[in-house]
Amino acid sequence: DGSLHAASLVESNLANANFSGASLVGANFQRAQLNKVDFSQADLTGASFEGAKMEEADLRGAKLADAQFARADMTGVKLTGQDLRDVNLFGAEINQANLDEVNMSEAKVNGLDMRGSSLRKAQLYRAKLHFVNLKGGTLSEANLEKANLNGANLSGAYLNWTNLRGAYLFNADLTGADLSGADLTGARVTPEQLATVKSLKN
Repeated sequence: DGSLHAASLVESNLANANFSGASLVGANFQRAQLNKVDFSQADLTGASFEGAKMEEADLRGAKLADAQFARADMTGVKLTGQDLRDVNLFGAEINQANLDEVNMSEAKVNGLDMRGSSLRKAQLYRAKLHFVNLKGGTLSEANLEKANLNGANLSGAYLNWTNLRGAYLFNADLTGADLSGADLTGARVTPEQLATVKSLKN
């Protein structure tokens, strides 16, 4: 029936496997090789992917409540539209990934490496994003209202039409960022920072 409840797949090589729609509640994929695995629509509630290599894995539509992705290599993963509020992403690498329309409101993802990732229309209200690396990332039309981006690397990022109302941007690197149409009402940002951006036009 495609069920692998609480299965132990520690350090398994499952690259290119198809787990689409499978029930993998509580499964243990720690340090497994999961590059290009299809987990779309799978039930991964409480599953552990700590330290796993899962480049370009497809997690769209999967149930991810309480899943653990600490220190996982998630380069190029597909997470479009996912609710990541109760997901442990501590120390994960999420470069060049598709996170469009994800919900990370009030999430704590300090220090996350998300270079070049796309977070178009993502919900990041009140998210704690201290020292997050979003260099070259796309956050167009994302909601970052009251988010804490202290020390974040937003150099070269696309923040056009992004909601940054009341966001905390002290020490954030905005060099070359595109802030066209962004709402900076009440944002904590210095004129010196804004002098380094590529565009501020509305």
